[in-house]
Order: sequence, then C-alpha cells, then structure tokens
Amino acid sequence: MKTTKARIILNLTTLLAFLSVLFSCDGLRSDTEVYEGIALTKSEEAVRDATNEFSLKLFAQLAAGGHESLFFSPMGVTMLNCMLANGAQTETYQEIVRTLGLEGRSADEVNAYYKSMLKALTSADRKVSLSLANSLWTAQGFSAKSAYKNTLKIVYAADVYSLDFSKQSAVDKINDWSNSKTNGLIPQIIDRINGSTQMMLMNALYFKGEWTDKFLEEANQKGTFSCVDGTTSQAVYMNQLRKGGYADEEVSVCRIPYGNGAFYLEAILPAESAVFSDFVRSLTKEKLLRWGYDNLEAVNLFFPKMDIRYDTGDSRLTTALQALGMKQAFSSAADFSGISDSPLYVDVMRQKSVISVDEGGTVAASNGITALRGAPEIKEPVITPMRFNRPFVFLIRESSTGAILFMGTKVK
Repeated sequence: MKTTKARIILNLTTLLAFLSVLFSCDGLRSDTEVYEGIALTKSEEAVRDATNEFSLKLFAQLAAGGHESLFFSPMGVTMLNCMLANGAQTETYQEIVRTLGLEGRSADEVNAYYKSMLKALTSADRKVSLSLANSLWTAQGFSAKSAYKNTLKIVYAADVYSLDFSKQSAVDKINDWSNSKTNGLIPQIIDRINGSTQMMLMNALYFKGEWTDKFLEEANQKGTFSCVDGTTSQAVYMNQLRKGGYADEEVSVCRIPYGNGAFYLEAILPAESAVFSDFVRSLTKEKLLRWGYDNLEAVNLFFPKMDIRYDTGDSRLTTALQALGMKQAFSSAADFSGISDSPLYVDVMRQKSVISVDEGGTVAASNGITALRGAPEIKEPVITPMRFNRPFVFLIRESSTGAILFMGTKVK
C-alpha cells in the first residue's frame, strides 16, 4: 500500500519577543560589571561565521520589496532548522545545511555551538533578561525516535510534550507556553491545529535590556521620518551624545550597548542617496566587520522610539528559505527518517516577533556627558550629528562573538 505524506505534517513555529526598556536611574552608573565575553573554539567560530552570513541572506529575502518595517530573529530561525536537521537524512539534510552555510560541519560541531551559546547568552548580563526556550510537541499516537528527542533535550534544552491535537486544550496549552516564554508579549501563536499535523517544533526568545547609558526623556524631540514609500510620518526621537561611531560615504553607524556591554543595538543608516532595497541586498559580514570600528570621536544621536510587530505568516519565511535552496523539506520527497519512520514534511514555518524601544522613566543626570567622559579635556571632541530619520537597518548582537541575535528595518 502506498504511504501518503500529505497526512503527516511537521509544523515549525518560532516565537520571538524583544523588549528594550530604559529604566530610570539616580545619576551616573557605578555598578557596571565587566563583561569577559564568550570564548569560542575554532569550530564554533566557523559555525558563528556561517550563521551570520545566512542571517544576512535571509534578511535580504524577507526585506525584499517590503514597505513594512521588519523584525525577526535569524538565530531563532537557524536554531529551529538545526533542530530539524538533526532528524533529516539524505538530500533533505544536505539542502538544510547548505542553506544555512554549514556544509562541511558535522552535526556534532553545530550542536556543540548552540549548546554553548544557549548557556552563555542567558547568563551574559544580569541587567539583560534573555531567555531562549525550545519545545517539541507531538500528537498522541505519533512516536518520535528516542535519539532525536534526547538530542533536543540535551543540546537545545527542549521541553517535550505529547498532546491530543484534536482537542482545544492542546491549542490552549501551546498558547500558554508561548505566553509564558515571551512574558505575555505573544499570548497566542496558533488558533487551531490542522488535523494532519503530527509534530511541532517551537522556539521562543525573550530579551529585555537596560541601556548602559540612559536617555533623558526631556531630551526627546518630535520630528518627521521619511518613509520608504516617499511619504513622511511623525516620530519621537531620543537624543544623546555618544562617544565613538562610524561613518563613510556609504553608511553612518552607531552602536548602543546594553547593561555591561554583552549586547548592543547596532543601527546602520544608509547614505541619503542610497536605494534602501539595494542597500539591504548589499549587506555582507565583511562590511559589518569594517563598520564595527570607530572612526568618529563622538556623535549627537537622534534615534526614534519604535514599536514593531512582525509576523511572517504561513508562507513568507517558507518562501524565503526555498529561495535560498531549502526546498525538499517542504515537499513529499522530504526525508525525516531520523525523527520518525512515518513520512513527514514541513508544512508551516513561521515566526512572530515584537520589539519596543523606549526611553522609559526619567534620568536625573545627563548620561550623554558620561558617554563622552573619555574625551581629552584639552580640546572639545568633534561631534558628528547622526539622525536616523529615514529607513535604516538595526541588529542586536552579542559583543564578544558578534553573533547576530535579531535583525530589523524601520522603513516608516
């Protein structure tokens, strides 16, 4: 009897919540701890480089032709696909690792990188709440292989559940997990479960960070933002003097650290003459490396408060991955025999994300002065204005490894 794959579906859903809240303080900071960084092996560095490059490729795909602001976690997408790859075989496996840029790297090397990063990232900064949670959900009557479940538990710290997918209580429990792991920012990820779904992989990332140098609410300024479609919108710009920065004929770049400096927001503003879509496609890890050095003494930063909610829906992320070469996993030819002897293919891969950047509260002293304290007293520093008042790219990165956790655009 011929076995049909259409009745057994693999659902992958990524949840991402990012919240940046700037708390009030009583003046100059005195409790900043020294961040020692994350030590990577040569093999782990190679995995990091590959995943950062994949992040930029996926970013370009998702941002293509977009008139909406974008925010997503390439680390979340990569982690889910690595969990998936642990159960893939033959050409399905090869396509996944090629798409991620991990060909030539063993599953053990990739798993070692994520096991190390999961532990290190969550403990990097006590002023940053960062949680990364993974889970495997299977329908009652469907059996995932023990070796696969054990890999997800040991390497990716995944919770494993078995539910009756035909009942509303299964939907409720999955949404409760989403609500809990994202601190209420994404209370609902599904409204129903397809009758042929046999398994779901889920990944939740939550980040809540406090700026190293606080913004003053009273320094905020209202202004216009030039949208990618040629219109303008109103924005509230946070203002701060900051030491360092980078600028050339192509970009202006400012890095805004959180807490002890383990994480930072990197804001990248293309030249005013640039076509934004072309600029996004042109991003490379080599350019990011070059822009990571300061060539400015100080910047007068104007950065917009922003709230972005982004949902790839059921097709956008799938289409992007297929364009990058990952096709067989979504077809009846898929081979996930490392997960189950029952035929499986990926039906849905989706990511929901939220970001809120806000100055929050009040500050009693000008931290912009604090940021410039390293400048020599014998002369005034050269201050370069940097206004993020037109479409720009932003990334959230870990400082010692340069690993990209989150990426986005503000285009309106």
